[in-house]
Amino acid sequence: MRRISADRLTIIHGETGCGKSSRLPIFLYEDAIASGRECRIAITQPRRIAATNLYRRLKDTHGSKHGDKLVGLRLGGGIKEGEGAPITFMTTGKLLRYFVAGNTVDNYTHIVIDEVHERSVDSDVCCYFARNLLLANPNLRVILMSATMHYGLYNTYFNEYLGIDRTYEECLSVGVRRFPLTIFYADDLLDRAPRKVKKTSLSLSLSLSLSLFLSFFLSFSHLHTHTRTHTHTHTYSRYIEGSRIAEPN
Repeated sequence: MRRISADRLTIIHGETGCGKSSRLPIFLYEDAIASGRECRIAITQPRRIAATNLYRRLKDTHGSKHGDKLVGLRLGGGIKEGEGAPITFMTTGKLLRYFVAGNTVDNYTHIVIDEVHERSVDSDVCCYFARNLLLANPNLRVILMSATMHYGLYNTYFNEYLGIDRTYEECLSVGVRRFPLTIFYADDLLDRAPRKVKKTSLSLSLSLSLSLFLSFFLSFSHLHTHTRTHTHTHTYSRYIEGSRIAEPN
C-alpha cells in the first residue's frame, strides 16, 4: 500500500492464483477507509465473464462486512449494478467508453487495468488514455497487473512520458503459496495396498473387461445381422422391380 500511495504508476506481476484481482481492490479500499481518504476504484477485465465472476465473488465474500454497496458492475448493453459503489468491475471496452466520454473517469482515485499482457486494442488504448490522465489528475493512481508481462515496456512507456526516471526499478512481484506434492502412480498404489484390496481390484478389473467385451460383441452381432437382413431385402426388392419392368404390356 505504501508503494501504491507513493507512486502514481504501479506495475504488479502476480502469479496466477495469488489473489491480485480479488484482494487488491479490498486492500485499497480498507487502506483508504483507515486513512480517511476518498476511494473509488475502477478495475477492468478483458472479458465480461471475468468481470461478472469477480463482482459476484467480492459481493458474496465481503458484502456482509462492508455492506451490499461495496462492489459494482458496469458492462455493455446497459448492465449497471451497485450504483455509487467504491469498487467497480468493468470490461476494458467499458473503461474505454468512459475515457472517450471524458467526464466519468475523473471521479476515480484508482484505475486498475488487469491482464495487460493480452495487448488487445482496447487495453492498449486504455493505457494511452490513462497515461494522459496521470498528467491531468495528480491524485490518480494507475495500477497495471498481469501474470506474464513485459515490465520494461510498460515502465518505459509511462515513466518516460511522465518524466520519471525509474528505468531500473523492479515491479511488485507477488507469488503464490506452494505446497509439496508427492506423485503416486497406479502401480505404486497397488504395491502398497493390502492383499485383500489387490484381489478386489483385480476382480473388478476382470469384471469390467468382460462386461466391455460382451457389450462390444453383442453390439457387433446385432449390427452384422441388421446389415445382412437389410442387404437381402434391398436385393430382393430390386429383383422384383426389375421383373416388373421386364414384363411385356
